[in-house]
Amino acid sequence: MPDKPLTIPEHLEELRKRLLRVIFAVLILSVVGFIYARDIVDELILAPLNAEFPTYRFLCGLGLTLFCELNPGSFQLINTSLPAQFTLHLKVAFLTGLVLSVPYLFLEMWWYVKPALKPEEKRVISSVWWLLILLVFAGLLFAYFVLIPFSIRFLYTYQLSSSIVNLISIQSYMSTFLTLMTACILIFLLPVVLLVLVKLNLIDGRVLVKARPYIIVLAFVLGAILTPPDVISQIMLAIPLYLLFEFSVFLVRLVGTRQD
Repeated sequence: MPDKPLTIPEHLEELRKRLLRVIFAVLILSVVGFIYARDIVDELILAPLNAEFPTYRFLCGLGLTLFCELNPGSFQLINTSLPAQFTLHLKVAFLTGLVLSVPYLFLEMWWYVKPALKPEEKRVISSVWWLLILLVFAGLLFAYFVLIPFSIRFLYTYQLSSSIVNLISIQSYMSTFLTLMTACILIFLLPVVLLVLVKLNLIDGRVLVKARPYIIVLAFVLGAILTPPDVISQIMLAIPLYLLFEFSVFLVRLVGTRQD
């Protein structure tokens, strides 16, 4: 891209080219996901239903017998729609391509916005780019190994009446799985968002410290909104959200100290 200012049509053309490259990358990686969809479903997506899942084994090893005796090892999913399994195959393929193309997507975004940024803005964004990618994958790992196993176990074993039998559809499971994944990614991006806003002088770092009591309440409100309707999931998302806020305050103070 040239250094001289671009006209609006040139900006749109540049954006179109980069979007096409990203879409092409997602499609290519989706083909890979389609080929290995069965392994992805059995070994990754449905793994939290297995009694040998690392989270359950770890907690059982700590002496929490509740996770040794009561686990979703006998969890059975049902299909209530004729095309559901084929649709799931396509969805898994697309999501695989989308997740694998995230680093390239971020790179294309950076190449597109970089020429329009001032030197200070370039330094701010480039300094947090590595943190952005790290937090995205940290959110995925937290959702997969912590939030999803606890949520599944609680929701599956919860019984209001012995006359009610839980028959969980694959659609319901995938909806819960993807909702928790997406919620954790968005929540884990909080430090980057706050750090960029402070670095660009859009908010005052001292305001973050004064807002701590309100953040605690907001964390539990967001936990209730972004998770299934059970207390365990809400608390397990609210606590990391508050810890991420404290991490954001630490980063802001650290950056401010270095600038001073």
